[in-house]
Amino acid sequence: DVRKWAVEKLTDQTALAEIAKMDSDWQVRLAAAGRLTDQSLIADIAKTASNSDVRVASVAKLTDQSLIVDIAKTDRNSDVRRTAVQKLSDPTVLAGLARTDSDADVRRAAVEKLADPTVLAAVARTDSDADVRRAAAEKVTDQAVLAEIAKADGSSGAREAAVKRLTDQTVLAVVARTDGDADVRRAAVGRLTDQAILAEVARAESNRGVGICAVAKLSDQSLLTDIAENGSDAEVRNAAMKCLASRRTNQERRSRIDQVEKLTDQSLIAHIAKSDGAGYVRAAAIDKLTVESLILDVCRNNAHHPVDEVRAAVRKKMDRHGR
Repeated sequence: DVRKWAVEKLTDQTALAEIAKMDSDWQVRLAAAGRLTDQSLIADIAKTASNSDVRVASVAKLTDQSLIVDIAKTDRNSDVRRTAVQKLSDPTVLAGLARTDSDADVRRAAVEKLADPTVLAAVARTDSDADVRRAAAEKVTDQAVLAEIAKADGSSGAREAAVKRLTDQTVLAVVARTDGDADVRRAAVGRLTDQAILAEVARAESNRGVGICAVAKLSDQSLLTDIAENGSDAEVRNAAMKCLASRRTNQERRSRIDQVEKLTDQSLIAHIAKSDGAGYVRAAAIDKLTVESLILDVCRNNAHHPVDEVRAAVRKKMDRHGR
């Protein structure tokens, strides 16, 4: 459009304001509003433009907080009010809008800027819109309020948001066992630390993903073994077996590295660094070497080793010795 192109070249603020108010094409009016920099003209367009998109563009550029407050409270269009809310800094006004605006998106925008714990708790408990309650719950810190929402809110999204901020293990256990939504139960499992309850969930959970999540949180070897042997779900049993195998591998790795780190015989350490079948053992041995001639020999021997950890140990050792 030629007129829109021409507007995008204009700098005259009075002319731009006139176009933003009067042009027959709303897209041209919008382009003109976007070019305005004079705050008094922007304020006038924000208050009087007939097109809500033009008002939104103008409100986004406003700096006068008193005018922004007025627009946030009174504009007939929810998009304009929401844009004004996003520019607000007055916590009292934000609290009022979070409680009373007729549009859920405006209330949620106000909640996202709020820090008042009392107002956030009230909105999280009582707002009619599930997304607004969820947004408020994501900012609530009071454990009693969170527990109430986690156990009783009708929206799974709000319950999940509350669970993700809960620390009360008793409440988390109740939610993990009884909530009707798998995502909420999974969130509760993710916050649990009680090994017996996690094991109970792993054994009894009807949702395979939640059961596997519970297994991943277990560290008790005997509980993992019991689930691996007696769990009702094959995938959950398999997850428990993998956890056990991983822990055994990690324990063996730590044990072998500890043995290398206790050695003092440099020739023996060099021999291990050149011949051991486990890359992590070679890497630990390389790190223990201090004799220059042995370092050079071992590093040459391992320069092209297929294990990244070994090559990284070689580079680190050579860098330390200025090679």
